[in-house]
Amino acid sequence: MSNSNIEAFSFCKCSIILKSDKKKRIDISTDKIIPKNFLIRIPREDIVKNLKNQLIEISNKKKIIEFYEKNMKINVDKLFLTWEKRVEIEINILKDLI
Repeated sequence: MSNSNIEAFSFCKCSIILKSDKKKRIDISTDKIIPKNFLIRIPREDIVKNLKNQLIEISNKKKIIEFYEKNMKINVDKLFLTWEKRVEIEINILKDLI
């Protein structure tokens, strides 16, 4: 999970990310932090095909999009700090170092 993912989640829009890869230990922490019903995950193999198929599947299913957006909106504040709070924490860390 990257900062750009977190920023996208903060807008509470239906998001699509890659599934974790347990063998390579990629995005394992994402599985622990983000519940499955918050966003759509697609396989890492043949990403273009899988993303295209997922977008086609949800494009005419507003209820699916609303489902993920609603779940993210309800819980995003519990999962992530606001930018303001993150900056405040970083400033305090820097102050402690001085």
